[in-house]
Amino acid sequence: MHSYLIYVLLVVALSNVAFGASQIGLMSYSAPDLAGGIGYYYLYTPSNYSCSQMRYPLLYLLHGASSNGTDWIVSGTIQDNLDYGIANQLYTPMMVVLPVFPKSWYVDSGYMKAETTFIKNLWTHVEVTYANRLVPANSNSTGSVMRGRFIGGVSMGGYGSLRFMMLYPQLFASVFTLSPAVYMQPPPISTAYTQPPFQTNGTFDISKWKSYNYPVLINNYYAKNDLRPIFITSGDKDRFNITYEAHALYWELFRLRAGYGSSQTAFRVYDGDHVWPLWRATVNEAITWTTKYVTSAYVDTSIPITDPLPCAPADSPSGSSTPNTVTIAETVEDKQFVHATIGLSIGCFALVCVIVAMLMKAKKES
Repeated sequence: MHSYLIYVLLVVALSNVAFGASQIGLMSYSAPDLAGGIGYYYLYTPSNYSCSQMRYPLLYLLHGASSNGTDWIVSGTIQDNLDYGIANQLYTPMMVVLPVFPKSWYVDSGYMKAETTFIKNLWTHVEVTYANRLVPANSNSTGSVMRGRFIGGVSMGGYGSLRFMMLYPQLFASVFTLSPAVYMQPPPISTAYTQPPFQTNGTFDISKWKSYNYPVLINNYYAKNDLRPIFITSGDKDRFNITYEAHALYWELFRLRAGYGSSQTAFRVYDGDHVWPLWRATVNEAITWTTKYVTSAYVDTSIPITDPLPCAPADSPSGSSTPNTVTIAETVEDKQFVHATIGLSIGCFALVCVIVAMLMKAKKES
């Protein structure tokens, strides 16, 4: 039996070496305004998090209307994208919070107090829980204020990211919105027609839609005189006509910055529809652009090291500029294949170890 335990421990150790780089885990926090009083989020921590003394900036990454937060993890392969971007120095190492607010559109409604919960409960929980691993939310750097938090999202998450930026610009360094669902009136195929925040007596209420959308926020946002850098994207074949809607949003924000002198408003159109292959292939460009305005990760020697094992050597940068969307997509696919191959190898090794241990035990008892 002791032989068996030794082999199992060896397998676990090898698994940690193989997969112990970045991690994504499900976390909870107190949220009195939510059903059950508990909210959830997924947390991404980068390579060597537990054995380093790094402080990290934080990205809030919002999910779409048909998800509970797992879409970024499963369909968006966000862990592979982040690992690739950090390892190749496209952007600074970071922590990422993926909040869980299904069908909420990130607004306060009779269905869910998503905005209040995000700003009041989740934000406070994250700042307190990870206080010794995050860069300051606001810090003076070279005479200007740098912020250590930024936000982004896809579709409904793009809608929510835009709202949070306009309502609370002081909280975020920058924002990106991938195919944001910011239409003046949702197209017939939009899930907005059936989702709770915009319902009155069981039917879609256009007045509720308009009361939350960015046109009612933009003038107050501009009056705050604290405009945040924003990166907007769409596919050129978006079935929801977000190509047009995203450009209209871009032009409104561009106009607020007095036009062609601004470098802090960007709009990209890619070849594709309102689908995950497009967002998987372009999210790293969005993160790369927005992190130009975010406080970078740095070493803080006062941080206690929780993992007794030494950190693994840092991945060597590729030396190339930001890869194109095809390169990123192919790299993610290759990495998934490598992970699957390593996992299968470890599984086979574990099985062999168990068989050997059982044979040794049987031989000893005979």
